Amino acid sequence: MPNTLAHLGVQTIATKAVDHTIDVKWIAVGCIIPDIPWIMQRIVHWLAPGIDSISLRAYTMVQASLFFCLLLSGALCLLARKKKTLFFVLSGNSLLHLLLDSFQIKWANGVHLLAPFSWHLTSLGFFWPEHWITKVLSLLGCIVLLVFAVLDRHQGLDFAIKPLNTLFASLLLLLYLAAPPLFMDGPFANNNHFIQTLRDQEKRPGKAVAIDRGRYDPQTSTLQIFTGEKLLVDKIPLTKKTKISLKGTFQDCNTVTVSAYHVHSSQRDRYSFVGLFAVLTIWLLAIFLKKSKVAPRKGTLKN
Repeated sequence: MPNTLAHLGVQTIATKAVDHTIDVKWIAVGCIIPDIPWIMQRIVHWLAPGIDSISLRAYTMVQASLFFCLLLSGALCLLARKKKTLFFVLSGNSLLHLLLDSFQIKWANGVHLLAPFSWHLTSLGFFWPEHWITKVLSLLGCIVLLVFAVLDRHQGLDFAIKPLNTLFASLLLLLYLAAPPLFMDGPFANNNHFIQTLRDQEKRPGKAVAIDRGRYDPQTSTLQIFTGEKLLVDKIPLTKKTKISLKGTFQDCNTVTVSAYHVHSSQRDRYSFVGLFAVLTIWLLAIFLKKSKVAPRKGTLKN
């Protein structure tokens, strides 16, 4: 999937082309909604390293689907003054985010656009994350976010919190958090990310597998996957530890015969971190400026 900066560049321009008055702060929120489950997955892994990684991956896939992005968009828009406009901004940017994700080549990966009716992964696979197009879009994201952060700095936060709306927003948020386990059979049945193959260890021999961004160690010829398991793989002509994607077939329960592999760079993670930090910064500045405007001046008399 493109990094956060690339999403911010493309999606801000697209949204502003439709309506130039849309605040870049809310566009940015729409850009990151589909990534929130994947961010939370990393946090959960860090806080609870012994958790069932395969079940967590299934939960995350469900929550990152377009359907659940719409639930979160609905919850957020209920807290705003212009609810319909904000819902279309958030949901539209969630959809655009997922479509952009599908453009990149991601073995064993893709996006769920039709869930819960279909858990087929959509992956158009036009270019790798390291392609020069991604780098150009990342640079574009830096420029676009800086320009519109300045131009939209006077726009209000547009919150209009009312008790009834807060109740409905809380219910949607509860569904967003609690409902994914009800749909986790879908990703398992479709073997998304090969989670069913990875879970049934005794049935692995002879089955195809693809791994996205595993950690390859040339000293041991092992690939550490998202579960923490280290698979034995064919010797790959690399001299340093690095992230790779691969396709292959299980020779036995723990050994994979590799048919193809691709080496990844670490740029995507850095660009995503910068993008997320930039979004957090413009929101914190907006909140700070709002508080500064409403704060009473010292010595002002109150009637």
